Amino acid sequence: MAEGVLFNIAEEIIKKLGSLAAQEVALWWGINDQLWKLNGTVTRIKAVIQDAEEQAQKQKQNHQIEDWLKKLREAVYDAEDLLDDFSTQVLRKQLMPGKRVSREVRLFFSRSNQFVYGSRMGHRVKALRERLDGIEIDSKKFNFVRGGKRDEGAWESICQDFRRLRVLVLSHLRMKEVSPLIQKLKHLKYLDLSNNEMETISNSVTSLVNLQVLKLNDCRKLKELPRDISKLISLRHLDVGCSVDVDLCGLDELRRLNELRGRLEIRVKGYERNSCISEFEGAKLIDKQYLQSLTVWWDRKLHSDSDIDLYDKMLQSLQPNWSLHELTVEGYGGMRFPSWVSDLSNLASICIEGCRRLNHIPPLHGIPSLEELSIWGLGDLEYIDSEVVGGKGASTFFPSLKRLRIVWCRRLKGWWKRWSGDEMNDDSDESTIEEGLIMLSFPRLSFLSIFYCPNLTSMPLFPTLDEDLRLRSTSSMPVSSSSSFTRPLSKLKRLYMWSIDDMESLPEVGLQNLSSLQQLSICGCERLKSLPLPDQGMPSLQKLDVSICRELKSLSESESQGMIPYLPSLQLLRINDCSGRTSGWGNESEEEWPLNIKHIPDIVIDGYYIQKEGRYVKGEGLRW
Repeated sequence: MAEGVLFNIAEEIIKKLGSLAAQEVALWWGINDQLWKLNGTVTRIKAVIQDAEEQAQKQKQNHQIEDWLKKLREAVYDAEDLLDDFSTQVLRKQLMPGKRVSREVRLFFSRSNQFVYGSRMGHRVKALRERLDGIEIDSKKFNFVRGGKRDEGAWESICQDFRRLRVLVLSHLRMKEVSPLIQKLKHLKYLDLSNNEMETISNSVTSLVNLQVLKLNDCRKLKELPRDISKLISLRHLDVGCSVDVDLCGLDELRRLNELRGRLEIRVKGYERNSCISEFEGAKLIDKQYLQSLTVWWDRKLHSDSDIDLYDKMLQSLQPNWSLHELTVEGYGGMRFPSWVSDLSNLASICIEGCRRLNHIPPLHGIPSLEELSIWGLGDLEYIDSEVVGGKGASTFFPSLKRLRIVWCRRLKGWWKRWSGDEMNDDSDESTIEEGLIMLSFPRLSFLSIFYCPNLTSMPLFPTLDEDLRLRSTSSMPVSSSSSFTRPLSKLKRLYMWSIDDMESLPEVGLQNLSSLQQLSICGCERLKSLPLPDQGMPSLQKLDVSICRELKSLSESESQGMIPYLPSLQLLRINDCSGRTSGWGNESEEEWPLNIKHIPDIVIDGYYIQKEGRYVKGEGLRW
């Protein structure tokens, strides 16, 4: 095929696929989705055709590229034939309103024949698309340059030759910019720029007054929307995976874009004290019912004690629609979180991070769909919920929450004031306390991580944990309190306890009920003296790792069990820098090696294998 011919045919195919007539036929037969996908595949292949032909000329001995081009030529010709067939049917359909419509044409467009023909054409389109998808995948091994030297020329060709284009798919092309020439495509209704590498989008896009769909999702480098995006008066669907910098693009430009979809990130890098509130309110996020994810980020360099009230008003004015699924607030400089968060009944995920002044969070326990909650770096927060006292008035308590992370909240004391440790006095009625504890339990929690919260002494219980419990530089309270609960952590699979300074011994009752535990890791617990592992209560334990616990003297309930009880499923035992217990370990001969640990394939003491893959290797110097 002569140089450039294949490229031109691909362009013609894209033109036909994007034409209004072709889309009408697709809707008639119910295969418009298949045609759009075919359009995207051909567009991506077209982007590398030029470089493929150039490499084939330079590397004439490279038969792999020639074979690839041959397969592509055959597929492109078949695509031409398929679209010619479509064009014929369009002409036949256009005869329908006429008075001289032949009986054959009327019969062809009867309901029964329409279904049969549409089904057959659908199979043809799908088979061709899958064939071209395979060709596209094969192209990646040649590292063809997308677009080559003809990028601007391609834009000129599209904008000059296809002025009445309705659909343009330019996804996955690694484009770094959109040519201003795009403003010539006045009739464009559907523009897909997703999965590209632009940092900005030419403001000329806002001249496309007929544009109804603009896709920008997964353009991870995109920093701002076009400044005059509100001029897209016909826009009905905007998919974003980008951020809007407040000091670069006014938030009020979003006011008309009520069809905004996907993810929106608002990055506040600067603001005018006298006008920012009206600008934030102008975004009208509450009207954007299709927005799925919202992130609001403040540059922490902006924090000023004089602007605390201003921060409160800024976040209050960004109230989203109740249909929002994900909310992230980072670097917020206010003291109170707005109450509207409690009304977002469809929220599945909330992340509050780096809001160092925040000392008040409204009740979140009643959000029915909330599955994940992350609270990071709230240095002034003392209670997660400071409004509800002891759970009174809470008809439901996090009915769907599965994952909870609390990190770097050094002043945090508890969830609710009533159940903080300093308010539970010795005179409290035991049954009253137990009743309160049962009420304060997460019904579906699977994963809990608490890091760097040294003052946390009170938490709702979590009897349903079946994934991880991770504690680091915090109180041992979660383990201690859960052990006294009527339904202990019998489903937990992984337990990690690192740098728990107040723990001298793990509660025996709690350990005896960890029947599903597969991994136990204890590190840096300097006061830990006893780790009473039961020989009957941990049948599933596969990995036991104890490090830097220098006071540890026992890994068993009694001396009769020896240095460690028999754990039938254990695959790895690793003990490092625990001088109180391991000073003499590994000095025994193979014959003296205790029977209750001989079955463990891998045993590592102070960094060296004593047993590896079931073989006694002491003295061979095999490091972990």
